[in-house]
Formats: sequence, structure tokens, C-alpha cells
Amino acid sequence: MSISSKIESLITAANSVTGESRTDLTSAVQDLKDGYGGGGLPSEYEAVEYIESTGTQYIITDYVPNIYSNVNVKYRLREIPSVDYFDLFGVNVGGLQPPAFYMTFEKPDSNRLKFRQYWTNNNCYIQSGDTGYSINEDHIASFGGMKNVFVDGAVARNENSNFLSFTNSQKLFIFALNVNNTAMHTGGRWRVYYFKVINIANGNLELNLVPCKRKADDEAGLYDLVNGVFYTNQGTGDFVVPT
Repeated sequence: MSISSKIESLITAANSVTGESRTDLTSAVQDLKDGYGGGGLPSEYEAVEYIESTGTQYIITDYVPNIYSNVNVKYRLREIPSVDYFDLFGVNVGGLQPPAFYMTFEKPDSNRLKFRQYWTNNNCYIQSGDTGYSINEDHIASFGGMKNVFVDGAVARNENSNFLSFTNSQKLFIFALNVNNTAMHTGGRWRVYYFKVINIANGNLELNLVPCKRKADDEAGLYDLVNGVFYTNQGTGDFVVPT
């Protein structure tokens, strides 16, 4: 059952309640429906709880990260695949050298989940260690903007660094690492429930990606509520969505 169908069932159940609590309950469930995914999906799309990559799907956003970009993402790692490196998101302008901004799982390094942001060879490098990668469990991470890495509300890594100028014209990939406009470090089976980017310099929400399906063809992807763009798979196969 889709998240929309579940919410409609809740509304029906709420309407069956009698007494003074009915209005409050119905209103609360309706607020949940309106607020799911930021509330604002066009009628052509149906919200789903998550999209999941099987290892061959990835998304190319129009967003170009900078030193003020802070990612907030709810995710789940479904399994550890055979590949040694696989990224949930990222961009690496220097061809596996700085500047770079990504979240990666490094299998050969004691199965460690790493968050990295470094804009010159001598700048910020953040590594989360073993936090937040347990298989088949949901996690929320906040990362970027030269700030602490938070995983599930706790500081996974603290790093102090000065803001530095750098040039990045490349787009952020999700479920892959963008290395000079080529998708690398695919292969991970990740589930994404939401993906947001906030500019810490001005507090603006620059990306608000929510999982959904396009009703016309059941194409699954992430819809950006900020910019009104539907991002679909640029790899092979199809995203997995709840049924």
C-alpha cells in the first residue's frame, strides 16, 4: 500500500470516530497528508515512502554544491555489496582528488561510512567512522557546510576549518559519485526517504527532494519541491518503491 493510500485509510478511520475528539483527529491526519513530502507535490505525482536503488540506478540533480551546502538525508543501507566503494551522494571535481563533497561507504577500510568535504588538499576532511551504517536500519544524517557531522542526532565527527574559495561547476549525483560528470561508486543498495540541502550562509532551503511516482507511467524518482523538478533514474533498471 502506498503512503497516500495509508493516509487515506487513516482519514476514513478518523471520520468514524465520534465525539469531540473526531474533529481534532481528522484535522491531525489531514495535516499529515498535506505535510507529507513538504506538501506540494503536483497532482501528476503520487508520494511514496522511499525509493531504493538496486545498485544500477542513480540521479543527476541540477544542484551544484558549495562550501555552504548542508545535506540532510534519511537513508537506509540495505546490504553491503561486492564492490569496494559505493556512495549515497557526491561530487568530486578533481577526479578523486580535492575539491570533493560526498558520503561514501568504503568496504576495504573496515566497513566504514565516511562523510568527506574538502575543498583544497589542506582543508576539511570529515570521517564518521563506524557510525550510521548498520544494515537495514534507518538513519538520519546532517553533513556539510564545514560543520559537524550528525548521525541520528549525535555528533559523529567534529571538524574545524576555515571557509575557502573554490570553483565547482559540477552537479550533485545521488546513489553515485559524480567524477567529472561520470557516475562512479555505484553498486550500493540504498534507500532514501528524503533528501534536503540547506545553505547555511543564508538559511535557504535549496533542495527538498521527496520520493514519488509519476502517475502517467509509474516512473519513480525524487521530486524537488523547491524548484519543481522531477528527477528520474539515469542508470539502468528501475528504482524499488513500496507496494
